[in-house]
This record gives sequence, C-alpha cells and structure tokens, in this order.
Amino acid sequence: GVEFYKWALAFLAGSGAVCAWIIIAWPLGGFLTRNNVRSKQRIEQYLRRPIPTLLFFVTAAWVLRELGLGVTASRLAEGGTQVAISIVWLLFATANLLRDVYGKFLRAHGRESALMLLSPVTGFAKVLIATFAIIIWLDNIGVNVTALVAGLGVGGFAIALGLQKPLEDIMGAITLYTQQPVKIGQFCTCGNVTGTVEGISLRTTRLRTLGNTVVIIPNAVFATASIENITARNRILHRQTVRLALTTSDALIRSVLEGLRTVLADTEAVLDESSRATLIGFGEFSIDIEIFAHVDTTDWGDFLAIAEDINLATVNVLERTGARLAQPPR
Repeated sequence: GVEFYKWALAFLAGSGAVCAWIIIAWPLGGFLTRNNVRSKQRIEQYLRRPIPTLLFFVTAAWVLRELGLGVTASRLAEGGTQVAISIVWLLFATANLLRDVYGKFLRAHGRESALMLLSPVTGFAKVLIATFAIIIWLDNIGVNVTALVAGLGVGGFAIALGLQKPLEDIMGAITLYTQQPVKIGQFCTCGNVTGTVEGISLRTTRLRTLGNTVVIIPNAVFATASIENITARNRILHRQTVRLALTTSDALIRSVLEGLRTVLADTEAVLDESSRATLIGFGEFSIDIEIFAHVDTTDWGDFLAIAEDINLATVNVLERTGARLAQPPR
C-alpha cells in the first residue's frame, strides 16, 4: 500500500545520507588512523560499512513515515526490522573494533596473556546485544514480552546457580588479567605452592614447581590468595646468621664484625646502603651475628655464586681471627 514514488524518494534520501557520510568518513578515517596504522583497515571498514547501512535505513524509514504509510505498512514499519538489524551490526562491529584495537595495545605492552580474555568477553557482549535487540524488536511488533523476560530471568537464575563455580573462576581470570599480580613465565609462591606460571586460562592457573610437577589452581582460589611474585624483585636478599661460642671475647667479636663488614664492602655486587654485619643478640648457647646484604641481581644462579663467595669469605674471617662457632650442648 505504499506508492512507488515514496519508495523512490526514500531510496534517494537514504543514498544521499550515505554519500554525505562517506564524504565525512574519508578524512575522518585518515585522521583516526594517522597514529594507528596497524588498525587502519579495521577502522576504515567500520566507518564505511555498518554506519552507512544504518544511516540509509534510518533516513529511508523517516522519509517514508513523513510521506505517509498505509495501515499495514505502518504496522510493519513500527517493528523497525531493518533499523534493528543495522544497529545490531553496528554494535557488533564496534565490539570487534574495540577488541582488535585493545588487542594491539596489549601486544605492544607485552601483555599477551590478557588476549585470551578478549574473545570470550566480546562474545558475551554480542550475546547480550542480540538478546536485548530481539526483545525490543518483539515488543515493537506487538508481542507481549513480559512473560518472555520473566522466563529468561528464572532460567538465568537457574543457570547462574549451576555455573556458580565456573563463573567464580572466570571472574578470577578477569582479576588476574586486569590487575596482573603475576604474568606467564614468572616465578611465584601461592599459598604452599611455589613454581613458574605456565598459563592462565579462563578456569585455572598452571604452576610448574621446582620438582617439575604441574599444579593446577582454580582461578577463584589463585586470585584471592596471597601471591608472592618472586620474579618481580629487583634485588635478592642474602641473610645469614653466624653463631659464635659464648666464650668469645669482646675484642674477638669486634674483630669478626670488622672482617665481615670489610667482606661486604669489598663485594661489588652487594648494595652498600643496605648491607650490614651486626651483633643481634644472644642465643641459648651462642652469640649471634647477622649478615644482612642485598645482592644487586635478579638471576638466581648469579645470586648463588655471589652468596657462596660471601660464605667462603666469612669462613676465612673466622679462621683468620681464630673465632670458634658455637656448639649446641649435649
């Protein structure tokens, strides 16, 4: 019941809106991709496909309504099927664009582990968009969606109860990806488990222990536990207690302390501002001297070699001064 000339005018108006947008989008695309060449193709597709389609249908539908429609045509137009499809397409394209741009940002900043989360999050967003679009479209064409929404609510509640643990793990994965207490390849301690992070999936985190076994920890547990990131340290602490015999004289103790301080000062890898050799107290059968030194390295093998040199130099100081180590009473 719509005259041909109205269709023609609507088509021309929609085409005119598309042409006007293309004129705007051409320089706009160049401006947006000026500092982001890698995303140029994706941004240009976004500007020249879903947006012009939406403009065409919105403009054409508006012109048809202004020119006048029959009863049947008006009822069909109220549903806005073409406009709804175009809006959903535009929102899907927006989600894909944000996913790709943010993915390139994560790669540039060395956060490849977080890329695993982008696809499921984008898919979940698309499901929500499609669900709301269908409900709104059904309401526009006269379908009573109250019962449908109530059914979806009850069904969603039942599904949420059944998927409580998996959802907790997924939320834990989101926490690990966003806050990043540890990254893949880092050495850490979680509870009583110490190992290297081999992977972080949506459900679990895998740690390779020093015994070469793999411990799988649910993300809900891993994200809420106390995590010690050993790899993140910028120095390694060497802490050793030397227990001298209770019969050691004051002069001998001072000689040992002076020798140990000289050892720390002469060790190039030891940070001078935090190193010390101090008489810290008296034990049940010993006089306790603490060697406290931060070694300027993050490599565990290098640290062991430096700690070994400090220990050997400590033995040399004890031999040179004649100090005796304490023996526990029997």
